[in-house]
Amino acid sequence: SGCMQIIHPSLAEYLLGEGSKKFHINMELIHQTLFQQSTCVMLKQLKFNICQLETSYLKNSDVENLYLKIQDHISSELQYACLYWSHHLVSTESTNTQLEFLLGAVFVNVKTLMWIECLSLLNKIFHGIDSIKKLYLWLNKVNPSQISGFYEVYYFLHKFYIPIVMSTPHIYLSALPFAPVHSVIYKKCSHLLPVQLVESTITNQQWQAKGLLFPVYKDIGVIKFSPKNSLLYSGFSDGSIGIWNPYTGEPVALLSGHEHQITTLLLTKDGNTLISGSVDTTIRFWDTITCKSLHQPLYCHTRTITSIALSTDDSALYCGSLDKTISIWNTSNAFPSLLYILQCPHIIKSLVISTKYIISGNTSNLLHIWNIHSYEKVTESQLRHKDITTLAVSSTVNQAACGTVRGYISVWNLERYDPVYTHIHPGLSSIDDILYTQDGKYLITSTKDRGIIIYDTSKMQPFCEPLISTYGEVHRIAISQDEHFLCASLDTNHIQVWDLDILLQKNQINSRAIQSFAWSEDNNVVALSCDSVITLHDYHSMHQFKKIHTSHTNKITCLSISSDNKRILLGSSDYTIEVWDIDSGELPVDPITGFSTEVCSVVFLAKSAQVAGFVIPFRVIIWSIVTGEIV
Repeated sequence: SGCMQIIHPSLAEYLLGEGSKKFHINMELIHQTLFQQSTCVMLKQLKFNICQLETSYLKNSDVENLYLKIQDHISSELQYACLYWSHHLVSTESTNTQLEFLLGAVFVNVKTLMWIECLSLLNKIFHGIDSIKKLYLWLNKVNPSQISGFYEVYYFLHKFYIPIVMSTPHIYLSALPFAPVHSVIYKKCSHLLPVQLVESTITNQQWQAKGLLFPVYKDIGVIKFSPKNSLLYSGFSDGSIGIWNPYTGEPVALLSGHEHQITTLLLTKDGNTLISGSVDTTIRFWDTITCKSLHQPLYCHTRTITSIALSTDDSALYCGSLDKTISIWNTSNAFPSLLYILQCPHIIKSLVISTKYIISGNTSNLLHIWNIHSYEKVTESQLRHKDITTLAVSSTVNQAACGTVRGYISVWNLERYDPVYTHIHPGLSSIDDILYTQDGKYLITSTKDRGIIIYDTSKMQPFCEPLISTYGEVHRIAISQDEHFLCASLDTNHIQVWDLDILLQKNQINSRAIQSFAWSEDNNVVALSCDSVITLHDYHSMHQFKKIHTSHTNKITCLSISSDNKRILLGSSDYTIEVWDIDSGELPVDPITGFSTEVCSVVFLAKSAQVAGFVIPFRVIIWSIVTGEIV
């Protein structure tokens, strides 16, 4: 006909798009249906000792004809359901009563252990860990009130990963007996334990953060996690590099090439390339998949490579050395090329990169900062204490932190070049390592005499008790990419693993205590305060539907919700009273100020546009919301 016709790029786009009404496929409904069918299959087919294993004395790998037992007892639909239920659930944008009922029917109860049975037999435990992690993130978004019970399954899989993977019966014999007796998973499943195991159960009260400890048989220094697969890389004094599975402690590979001690390790963002620096003055690149050297080492420095860093896009490599230089390399090509050499007045002990700056620490008390593009020196920040041993930077909070030989820590603002916190002295020995979490909320340090200390960066106060290893002195530390694990190299040639999730979650609950609360008249809304923040929750589900960061400068001492559930009244230790609109999260009138003591109680007066506040000594203030004036 000579007309031009528009062809849809693909059939899938047409079927899933809004343009096709007759043939449109609702993926939200499809995922809900597949999740429902998956949970129904698990509820019907999961059973205790599903493959009828006759003994717990054998590893799964030693069970004769295990694959035939799996074929006979674990149907293909059950295999699919066990592996992909979480994919379908988290692909839905909301939850409903039916989905929550089915989720609760499988987790957390005896069916959970039977699900873990199937994963163990299929050698898919790591897939199960990933499923629970996806579930956690999804629940945190759609229904936070359900998180705690399901997260116990995550703890259970991590804590007992080795016995569960090695032998399926040991889910009940070596894992369940050692779960905390007050945990949901123990309460729901302990009846499956033999009587003699119930009587001898270790009475742990809560999930412990201290996890795996495994030997590495060599003098270990620096450690780094891969962002790709959570493998742990360790540098040894003999110039070799070990690769480990941090969940089991099993060695994966050993890389050899350097002639002397490994001083620094770094992985690219995709985790495919490992870069190492050494006392032998060379920089080597390794393929993490083949575990082989990519090309000839880089030669530029005359003394030990002390620190290496990559630009945010991995296109440039920065190497600091004891020869008082920083070499800058173009890494966008197959073989790196030298771009520039920065001359420094002192030897480089540590080096970090932000989006704007190159920052180096040295044996003096000066922090050198260069422009990352022009290589021109921006400033020199002077510290009160000499010999910087380690540096960390967080672009999220725009801070740099450094530790010194004498155990001092300083934190600097990268825009103003001035100290935010200085002279924090956690111990007597040197700060061996320092790093930020990705969100910049926590700063983690390691020292030989105090172990690992986690600081809340908003206050620069210790977030929890120091982590002390009973197996040796802590040297270097590393955090996994997903920030679930914190690892430390010990002077006894061991690596200690802590569960960072448990540490942060447990102490966050303790450190952010609820200071005041109020119910609405119809009992549908609950308001809670923590410091100067208000959270509003549905009373029946405790789902948080609103969070208000108030303008109070001290803790909120009292709350009141209006009869129409549209406004909330706050009294504070900062001697002020505020009223907030719940829907908009804004102040409709200016706060009442000028009191000399904290506000002890506030209330909306029934069927009026007035509120009352009580302050010490013995004064009641009546206030009009309409005019903002004291009545």
